[in-house]
Amino acid sequence: MEHVGVSTTPRGTGDSSGKREQILAHAIQDIAAELGLIDVTDMIFYVLASKRGNINDLVRSSVELYFKTGTLRYGSAANVDLNWGSTPTINLDLEFRHNGV
Repeated sequence: MEHVGVSTTPRGTGDSSGKREQILAHAIQDIAAELGLIDVTDMIFYVLASKRGNINDLVRSSVELYFKTGTLRYGSAANVDLNWGSTPTINLDLEFRHNGV
């Protein structure tokens, strides 16, 4: 993927949940960078062909360096926005699961 962006601005109003959200958003930037190394045509094919197992494997391998197993995983939903003359956008549903949050 050519361009990957993750917002690090918390939605909270300064409470502890907003701080946790900011920490999580910061950590996800590394994962987004890892996913950005995947060939965009392959990822588009996996999404359009509903190859959830392939996407799950790619997400799992990108996440394993930054989170414990099962903490952040592919949520089995994805979509692609393809328009002539613009960079493709791929959206992946990721699920964050941790007892302390």
